[in-house]
This record gives sequence, structure tokens and C-alpha cells, in this order.
Amino acid sequence: MKKKIIFSLLAAAALTACSSDDATTGIDTQVAALTFEDSDVEIRLASAKSPSVSVTRASIESDENGLFEVDNIGVFLLGWQRMNVNPEETYPFTWQPGPVDAEGTPNFAIKLDNEETNAVKDGDVTRLNWANNAVYYYPVGQWYHYRFYGYFPRQTGANLISTTTQRKAIITIDGTQDVIWGRDTMTTVEDHEGGYTVPTYAYSTKFFRVSEENSQHLPVIAFKHLLTRLTFSVVAGPDAWGSTEEAKKMRVKKITLLNIPTVGTLTIADKENANNEGKIVFDWDDEDNLANLPLLAAGDRDFSNDDPSELPAVKDVEEKVGQGILIPVPDVNHQLYIRVQMTDEDGTAFEEVEYPFHLQKSDADFQLEANYSYNVRLRVYGPKRITVGATLKPWDETNENTTFNEREIN
Repeated sequence: MKKKIIFSLLAAAALTACSSDDATTGIDTQVAALTFEDSDVEIRLASAKSPSVSVTRASIESDENGLFEVDNIGVFLLGWQRMNVNPEETYPFTWQPGPVDAEGTPNFAIKLDNEETNAVKDGDVTRLNWANNAVYYYPVGQWYHYRFYGYFPRQTGANLISTTTQRKAIITIDGTQDVIWGRDTMTTVEDHEGGYTVPTYAYSTKFFRVSEENSQHLPVIAFKHLLTRLTFSVVAGPDAWGSTEEAKKMRVKKITLLNIPTVGTLTIADKENANNEGKIVFDWDDEDNLANLPLLAAGDRDFSNDDPSELPAVKDVEEKVGQGILIPVPDVNHQLYIRVQMTDEDGTAFEEVEYPFHLQKSDADFQLEANYSYNVRLRVYGPKRITVGATLKPWDETNENTTFNEREIN
């Protein structure tokens, strides 16, 4: 979705020339051991994403039906509530990876933990296919309602944080990296007098066996963008006589967003507080993780070294430049600044504007939001060469005799 808020910026007004099955649960009350088996119900997934930002290489594209394609999505299937259909459910309900007791009993609350999937368009749906042709099944034992979570880009190792109640990912961005997150649309987490409302048995093996309709149900993860996108356009500005001829000689060499945080922490799943899910936090005050992000052309190409004839030209009709820059949503205490560098048609470079431009919103109360795209319009004027006229006052003559002492030169 494209916001209809336009930034207005006078960009070059003063450039100077320079350079879970009813089957057994697996519990035998006479035996201390507990078995945990897969059912014959395969775990299959689809995805839905609102037709939000698209068009550019930098963002994940979706069509008008919300269909999209991208590889390397991480998917989780985690128990989020006990089903209470077993005679005893005394094992700890935790998302901590590994056995839940000293006997090595597996943790039933974790079925899929950051499994890799690829989103592929298939008719009128986007299917999430398991990487490497993997196949997974719902558990036979009806211990938990499970919930699906997905995010991109998938992280591993130290960048994936797993605790007893949460899954988080540390994600680094560079202006071209989209970040999306979603959870299934069937299981709803509505607090109701200390309990939850949830479609019966969703998601579990039993859910797919209670009715013919359910057996055909395909769980859907609804994704959304977690960053905001800035695109840029340029248009010629008239001089004092109304002409744009000088402005149209200008070319855009480089546009850079300044001091943007590049490392964020995404809460993928939170067993205790669902309101935390899908939130990514960046520290705008951490100078070690701030970077200047350049605007790039399609294919993440830096066009700043192109021949002047190939650089984006300033025209009377407003035109987009580059593919946009994906950034975190600024908090209320931080402003966005850009630098602009221009050349003329002959390749004469002009100094970057002495001070960075502060992007001032046309509506002071409006705040940028994730999942939206905003355009920054740069109105470019022709350079004004510095020319200086001069006069020199003639010497005033005097008739008075000098009063310096005489010096002898030997």
C-alpha cells in the first residue's frame, strides 16, 4: 500500500560549482516412559500477504491478490495452549529446546523450530514449500494447540534466540533487505476471562479429522512488512524567469539516508504475551550500528559512478529514481536526514549540500508506519554560478612631505 503523504524537498536551490487423531496418546500409566510419534496428517502451509508495497527489487513483491515468492523463510510450529484431552498433562509447558526431564522426554510443545521454507505462487495461493523436499507430520498425541509463525530473512546460530517463552531473531539490514513476519490466521489469541478463544482443536491432528471441511483446510500465514520504504523522485524547478532549462541539465549522482540503525531484534513468537509478536526493535542511539544507506538502482546496483549520460536526469515530469530504501520506522525522537549529490550533463560534479536535508513531513502530526511506502520529492534547480564584479577606488594623492627620518644606505 502506498501512502498518499508526500515529502516536499527543495533539493538543489543553492548548489555551488565544485566538484492433533483420536488414536492413542502414547501414554501408558503403568510405564514411566512417554512416546511421541507423528501422525499421518501432513503439515502443509500457504501464505497470505496483503498487496502492500511492491514494484522494486529491494522489497518483496506481491501482486494485487497478495501472492508473492521468496526463499529462505523460517517457520515455527509451537504449542501455545494445552488441549487438556490427555488424562495427565504434567510435563512442563515450555518452549525451551531439548528434553523436558532427566529421562530425555522430548518437548512436545515444539514441533517445527525455524524450519526453512520457500514461498512459491501456485494458482490463487502462495504455498510455503519445505526446503530440500522435507515432509513433516502433526503429532499423534493431542497435547497442545499449535500455532504457526513465519519470518524472513531466516536467521541461524547466534542470531536466533530461543527461550522458555519466546523466539527472537537478530536481523541486520542494509537498505535493500526486506523483513516480513506473520502468524496463522486460524488460531486467534483473544483474552477472555483468563482463557483463550480458539477454533476447536486448531492446530493439531484432531483438527483435520473432526470434519471433512477441516480435512481440506490449509493453514495460512499472513505476512506483513516490518520496515517502511522511502522512494525518491525528482522534478525540475523553474528559475526566476520560469524556465527549467538549467535544471534539466542536472543529473542525480547520489542520494544517501544518514545515520540509520542496521541491527534489529524481531520477536517472532511470545507464549506469554502475543502483543509482542511481530515487533522489531532498532536502537537509534547505538552509534556502532548506524550506517549511511545509499539509494541503489535495480539489482542493488550503485549508479553513482555511471557516465553522466546514464545518470537519472532531471525533467519537467516527475520521475522515480532508484529502487527505494527500506529502513526501520523512526521513533518519535529521531529525524531523517539525506544528502544529495548532483552533476550536470557534462559531468561537472557539484558539492554535496553543505548541511544534510531534514525530511520535513507535510503533516506535522503524521508518523511513518511499517508496511507502507512513502515518496520523497526532490525539486531540483539549476546551479547558479558564482560571478563577482569589482571596482577599485583610485589612490588619493597627497602633497605633504614625508616625515620619515632619513636612512643612509652604505
